[in-house]
Amino acid sequence: VTNRSMDPYDYFTRIPVFGLIVCNECKYCVWPKDVAGHLSGPHHKLKRAQSQEIASAVHRWRGLTRSYEELQVPYTVDKPINALPLYEDGFMCIKGDCRKIFRGRPVIIEHWRTEHKWTVTERQRKGRAGRPGKTEKDIVQRRFEAATEKVLYQRFFPSRYSSQYFRKAEQKFQEIEKRIRTRIEAGEKDEANPWLERTGWAKYL
Repeated sequence: VTNRSMDPYDYFTRIPVFGLIVCNECKYCVWPKDVAGHLSGPHHKLKRAQSQEIASAVHRWRGLTRSYEELQVPYTVDKPINALPLYEDGFMCIKGDCRKIFRGRPVIIEHWRTEHKWTVTERQRKGRAGRPGKTEKDIVQRRFEAATEKVLYQRFFPSRYSSQYFRKAEQKFQEIEKRIRTRIEAGEKDEANPWLERTGWAKYL
C-alpha cells in the first residue's frame, strides 16, 4: 500500500468462516498478535505508530481466531479461498491412511523415506520387475503414481503452526489443461514447457 492508508481493510482480507486475516500483499495469513510486527517489518515498512494503530483496529474485529490452538485446518475446501494462492503442483500421499500434501516430487519422496520407510526405487517382487519391455524408469513411475494423487491445494500460513496444506475438492483437470493451452497459444511455450515437465501435466496435452 503506497499511500500509507490507516484503514486495516487496505492491508488485510478477512476469511470469516475460519476467523483468519490474510495480508493483501503477502498472500498469507497473519495472527492478530503479529499484525503490528508484520506491518512494520521489511516488506511493508510502516512506522511503528502506524502499524500499532492498525493492529489495534484489527484486534477490535469480532470473530477472529487468535492462536493455532483455536484453528482447525480443513482437510479439503469445496471452493478455493480467493485471498490465498491456489497451487497446482501438489502431490497427496495415499499410502495407507496418509493424506498429507506436498509441493513437488522430491519432497514427497523424502516423506516416504522418513515416515513410511518406503521408496519408489525398491526392487519389485520377482515376476513384476522383470516384465518384458518395462524399464526400471517405467516401474519407478508406476510406483510413484500408485502412491500419489495430484491435487490443487492452499495453505493459511507459510511456516510453523497451521501451515499444512489443504486440498481443493473435486479437481477439474480440464480447466487446468485449458489454462495451459491458452498460455502456449499466447506465445509462452518456451516458458510453459519447464513448468509442464515439472508438474507432470505435459502428458495430458
